[in-house]
Amino acid sequence: IMPGLNGIELSEIIAERWPETRFLLMSGYSYDEFANRGIDHKSVGLLAKPFSKALLLLRVGEVMEVP
Repeated sequence: IMPGLNGIELSEIIAERWPETRFLLMSGYSYDEFANRGIDHKSVGLLAKPFSKALLLLRVGEVMEVP
C-alpha cells in the first residue's frame, strides 16, 4: 500500500500526462472488494493476487490489445 494515494489514483495521474499508457494493477484485494467500492476490475486493468501464470498472460494480453 502506497502512502497518500493508491494505484488507481496514480494510474489516473500518469494517464493525464501520458494518455497512451496502459496499466495492469495488482492487488491483494479481491475483485469483490473492488466491486463493493464501485470499481470495475477490467476497466482499470486489475489483477487480484494470488494469480496463475496463465491468468497473468491473459490479463497482460487484454491490456495490451490495440483498441
